[in-house]
Amino acid sequence: MITSVRKQQKRQKSREQLGELSSKKKEAGSVRGGGTIRAGRLGELAERQAQAALPESGQMFPWLHGHGQDSAPRADKFALSVVRSQPLDATMIENSGILRASMDLHEVLLAADGGAAGAERAVDAALEECGEECGAQRAELVAACQRYQLLPFLQTDALKQCRYGARRLRLGDKSSWRQPGMFRRFDLQPARHVELSSVVVVYCLAETHPDRCCCHDAGVMLQWACRFVMLNYREDVPLVPEVLVLEDPEHVPAALVGTVPMGLSSLQKPFPAQLVSRFDVASFNNWERDLLYKERLEISKMSSVSMIADGVLCGNTTDFEVLRLFRSTGAMCPATTVPRKYYSPDNTIVMLKNLEYEEKDGVPVLDSVLFNLPPAEFHDVQLFISCMEHTPFPHHDDIRHHLTQMEAPIHIAFPSSGSIGLGTLTLESITSCVNVCHLLYRFSAVDKRLSLLYCSDGYTETSFLLVAYLIFAWDQPLDEVLLRLHTEVERPYFLFPIDIQVLGHLQLLLRDMSPLRHPSRGPELLEVDPDLFSRMFFTKPSQDSQFLKSKGPLPSRILPHLYLGSLEHAHDPDLLRSLGIRNIVSVGETLSWLQSPHSPQAVEALSKQESIPDQYVTGPAEAATTTSTNASTGSLNVLKRNRSPSAPEIKPVESTTCKTTIVSKDGFNICHTSNLGDNGADPMLTQLDQMLSFIDRCYDAGEKVLVHCMVGVSRSATVCIAECMRRLNCAVIQAYLFVRVRRLNIIIQPNLMFIYELLKWQELNYPDVLKIDWHIMCRAINELNSNYIKDML
Repeated sequence: MITSVRKQQKRQKSREQLGELSSKKKEAGSVRGGGTIRAGRLGELAERQAQAALPESGQMFPWLHGHGQDSAPRADKFALSVVRSQPLDATMIENSGILRASMDLHEVLLAADGGAAGAERAVDAALEECGEECGAQRAELVAACQRYQLLPFLQTDALKQCRYGARRLRLGDKSSWRQPGMFRRFDLQPARHVELSSVVVVYCLAETHPDRCCCHDAGVMLQWACRFVMLNYREDVPLVPEVLVLEDPEHVPAALVGTVPMGLSSLQKPFPAQLVSRFDVASFNNWERDLLYKERLEISKMSSVSMIADGVLCGNTTDFEVLRLFRSTGAMCPATTVPRKYYSPDNTIVMLKNLEYEEKDGVPVLDSVLFNLPPAEFHDVQLFISCMEHTPFPHHDDIRHHLTQMEAPIHIAFPSSGSIGLGTLTLESITSCVNVCHLLYRFSAVDKRLSLLYCSDGYTETSFLLVAYLIFAWDQPLDEVLLRLHTEVERPYFLFPIDIQVLGHLQLLLRDMSPLRHPSRGPELLEVDPDLFSRMFFTKPSQDSQFLKSKGPLPSRILPHLYLGSLEHAHDPDLLRSLGIRNIVSVGETLSWLQSPHSPQAVEALSKQESIPDQYVTGPAEAATTTSTNASTGSLNVLKRNRSPSAPEIKPVESTTCKTTIVSKDGFNICHTSNLGDNGADPMLTQLDQMLSFIDRCYDAGEKVLVHCMVGVSRSATVCIAECMRRLNCAVIQAYLFVRVRRLNIIIQPNLMFIYELLKWQELNYPDVLKIDWHIMCRAINELNSNYIKDML
């Protein structure tokens, strides 16, 4: 009863305050009253926001994590929001005509899943809760909801999310920011930005503006959404942003345009083998939009076609399509002349700036810039094997035909990695697998013709068949093949745990039937001995190999000197030695084999402002210890480390000290940062330079370093992103993409605070690189994550 009375009192107070604000709005000119803004003034506001410093993380967190009862903190860096009311008309490219740092309405408002009637009920309930009378305003708001199929509620409105939001996107209770899922609510940050803003500008670049466009309706939706969200807060009702419509979009300064309006003709590719259109170039230059396209480009470069063994190539779907295009058109494009390693800093798109569409001798120049085009000696591929999900093993009769006829080109489909289990293996399926390897060997090593294994990203689906073939062709055990593939061939691959298990048994049969043991064998179909088939399952694979003991993939090579991995990798010194790694950065985790937290050669502690002196770390071979201590000012360490993504809630702990210590043991140098959890509360910025200084000395010594945390997706990934920013001289968003792609199938997930701190670190250290606003950075990460993670919470 008491709670109900308090709610009524709060509602009444909110109504009074909303009434005062509404009166002020009417005096100043609201959206309903035709409030507008000139392009020149918008340019001034945008420039002021761009020049403002990003607030310290302690000022913005935990508010940015999710729902809280405190109103939004105010800062000049978040004073302006720009929202597009509608895309261009059907004669134009939808994803063009976009201003910088602008959002679309569906990115900030809740979806109207209940249809027109549901939207009406939601509007009526919200207006009644605010004490507003129904009338012309209600009709206008309902019409806007029906036009957009959206509700006039911000996605950060916890009360409305609870009633109308999708279950997986709801904000939970008022302390739910402490729940692990809230640390990565990148999807909420555009709406958070609207809440933080003093001015919201609605615009469109349609020719029908302003008389027959949607800007008015969008402004109405946003005005009400900002008023409704105030019911979530305590006593102090925050200021409602001023919502204005851009009056003269034709006069917008060029610096504010992200992608210019482009007609459908910009999608055309006039040359037969052309890969890049004019719009592709314009889209690429705008790093605020279409990160999925840039991710595909980066994957295509990283995993482009390379020679694995005699006559056997491995590549991605882009390589296959390019080869097929060249063959069908007879066209030739300038190939990438110098082979590039997947981890090479010059094998990336992230350092390409301000590209211009141009042609030379009738050939688009940028094709060979954005793609690693196959060299001419790779063009005559005659055997294509695609690995895909839900694909059965090739039939024996088809393989026999290919072995005896060798009619090119040959196209074969094979099951993808991760889809073959011990329980599903039969004599027939294993016979098919062995004979596909046999066909590959006969075609490539014996007949000296080119074969290509390919899949969408160049490694995920093909890795099982690739490793099986190399065991067969090289007559070497699984662990040696994996080591050679990583260190000699230097081809990215990703084996699932079930792949390791199956190959551990299958290697006995593959080696027994290897062509190196049967050099005079002909092209006939191979028959698998049933006794050998049975014995294969009862033969326990060797557990001596560090590769086979690992429960997951190897650590990911990000740069020539930089590896990103997990605590399991760091717990395996033998594995690290086999990879040539003798330096470790432990971010918030402790190595079990490091018995003492300090080496005998420990020296005095350094303050957090000091770098590690040269005399303490001159090279990985010399023992040294330094310590940096920080009391975590600005953002207290009030939560203990989240070691499980399914933990219901994180409990407070007393420790607030984060320190970095360097020790040497058993031929390894370890830079250990303690009390740094992935909990959304522990800041990393104060320790980041210490860790990077250690990595810098490894780089100068020409040695490799492993950076790890628990899983290798958040804390250690954040350090690697910062290191890539230094080496590539690029922005956070570009370094994020570079690391993300080279982590292969493991999706990096730095929490919100870590990404925020990286933006702050960029502001302090690299002010001249590409600048991306906080909410745009978060939208980009959410776009990428949503493509792979269907249920984020």
